[in-house]
Amino acid sequence: LLQAPPDFRGQLHAFNNWLLQQFIHWPEHRSRLILDLDSTVVTVFGKQEGTAVGYNPRYRGKRSYDPLLCLEAHSTFLWDTELRPGNAGTWNSSPELLASSFLNLPADIRELRVRADAGFGFDPVLTMLELRCAQYAVVARMTAGLKRKLGALRYERLNVRWEIGECEYRSQGWPQARRCIVARRRLEESEPQPTLFTLERYAYRAWISNLPLTPAGVWHYYDGRAGMEPRIRELREDFALRKIPTRAFAANALYLEVVRLAYNLVTAFQQTCVPDAWHDLTLSKLRHKLFWLPKYPKTRRSWKSCCIRCIGRNRLPNEPMRARIHRLLQKSTNRCSVFQAFLQIFSKFTPDSGCTERYARRGRTGFRAHQAWRGLICVPSDV
Repeated sequence: LLQAPPDFRGQLHAFNNWLLQQFIHWPEHRSRLILDLDSTVVTVFGKQEGTAVGYNPRYRGKRSYDPLLCLEAHSTFLWDTELRPGNAGTWNSSPELLASSFLNLPADIRELRVRADAGFGFDPVLTMLELRCAQYAVVARMTAGLKRKLGALRYERLNVRWEIGECEYRSQGWPQARRCIVARRRLEESEPQPTLFTLERYAYRAWISNLPLTPAGVWHYYDGRAGMEPRIRELREDFALRKIPTRAFAANALYLEVVRLAYNLVTAFQQTCVPDAWHDLTLSKLRHKLFWLPKYPKTRRSWKSCCIRCIGRNRLPNEPMRARIHRLLQKSTNRCSVFQAFLQIFSKFTPDSGCTERYARRGRTGFRAHQAWRGLICVPSDV
């Protein structure tokens, strides 16, 4: 990472975009994309370049990064990323990230929708979405002007607990008014103070949206953004996003692109090459189901004949499925030689009764991979 050329991150970013262009229409053609925006705190325990003290719910007062993430909801691909200092506001760099994401959209996508929390509810972000003709639902910031409107709205009963209404709202600095959806529920006397905004024993939720849906439809559509949280957790834990490897900001930004590459390749593998029941598995569960690896040997000599065994009877995919796996890895190998190892492994799979077992001779450099891939195939870095 530290020895990479200055333009390598841009090249890897372009390669990641090219992969998304190939993968987004697998296994079926898509005409609509839903982009979810969020950020996550990555704490560091040192003085890495570009870190700063900011919002950190777990390690208060510690320096951190605050990477910005954009995921596609249906395919769960990591569409784009941006590494930022820990004290960056949520919407800082959001217009740049959106511009980069829009450039990567396939030409045959006819409808684009975006969901984001209140940290993105600022005019530069909303204006960029409207210029791109994107449909969005963004949590409204509870400003003083919006709070004054809440009590005068006409609400309709949505269910036993919630009421919902809408209005036109123009915040300070906005060029025009925008549609605002407001939902509220009455708090019980014994109920503890909720995390939502409260006013006169009512808890409120509000969204700014230009979606052609009913107020209830906007609410239910936005609630689908909750699926982003498990993916962020998987990126942090299984793909080592929270383990910053160097002190240099440029190298750490490159590391974020490598994590994006690893995550998207594994996601494409799940979407196209494994049974439907495995599509929502995390990387650790997928590795457990696909591969059984021996414990790390004590000597380097033991690695010369390392067994990679597919466990369980009939666990290995059938011939058409193996062909799809091979084609997927071949496409990646043509652009990046690091995946030669995966291609060599899968090309040795042959059907037989019960378990399939093949041995691969490990060279000094043939199977060296990035730390982000260790969750799928564990390889010590010194081999």
